[in-house]
Amino acid sequence: MITLSSFIGEIIDDVCKARSYADYSSAVLSEKYFADPFIKGLPIPHYTIDDVEIEVPVMVVGLKTDAEDLEKNKRSIVEITDKRLPSLLLRTLKYNYYTKFDQDEREKTQKEKRREALSRGENYVDENQERMENGIYVGVNENRIMAKEILNQYIIISQNIAERMKRHLQKYLNEYNYEVLKLLDVTEDFGKALYIKTKAVLEMPENSELGSFDHDEIMKSARYVSNIMFFEYKKIIGNNSGVQIDVSTGQMNEFSSKFDCLMHIKMKIREQDLNLLVEDKGGKEVRYLSLT
Repeated sequence: MITLSSFIGEIIDDVCKARSYADYSSAVLSEKYFADPFIKGLPIPHYTIDDVEIEVPVMVVGLKTDAEDLEKNKRSIVEITDKRLPSLLLRTLKYNYYTKFDQDEREKTQKEKRREALSRGENYVDENQERMENGIYVGVNENRIMAKEILNQYIIISQNIAERMKRHLQKYLNEYNYEVLKLLDVTEDFGKALYIKTKAVLEMPENSELGSFDHDEIMKSARYVSNIMFFEYKKIIGNNSGVQIDVSTGQMNEFSSKFDCLMHIKMKIREQDLNLLVEDKGGKEVRYLSLT
């Protein structure tokens, strides 16, 4: 059995693959045409799929809701959080460290260059500041090696926050009174709790040597991690719900006891090209897909 949405999605996915196979085939032929002096100047055969019409009989088996897998989904959410969260937290903490380090280095360099400029009777202009004021992105250098002591402390902090979040999620999900888990409810609570837990751990006395973390830094990190976990939870919540169908209908006929449960799906798929666009926004490469 399979859900109706998954079945339709697989059909469309196969049509897309058929188009990609045709494109690859044309690419291979172009190499052969180029290598053969007799057909080198001829156009390369290439075919597109304008419209595809499909009619498929399927048997409706039933309707499956998330309520049937509620407890299983709750366990899966806690498990994926326990698996992914420590590394995500460590990544954000290291990024914040590098950002601060770069900022301190820039301020130190600015003071030295300003002092040198004043000694020569010249005005000092901060190039990085000018770039940022003009909307040009100034990147963070993450290639430097972090001190082992700081890295170990960040690992401990990440594990501490992750453990607190695991306990929070277990309590939240156990007290969840709805029959169906709602993705936005779970991720919204996750984001709020992550901010509170992160702030509490970073403000512990034993972590004071790492410096202060302001509200915006913690909020930004919590939002970043929450966005990633949203897609992890999406794979769990609602993944198997929907109309359940059986596509093995080839042997059925009007005398079959299940004939009354048959449903005929009529699909018309039209090809539409996508272009990968790349833009340079302030020194940062941005990629996105656009319909033609």
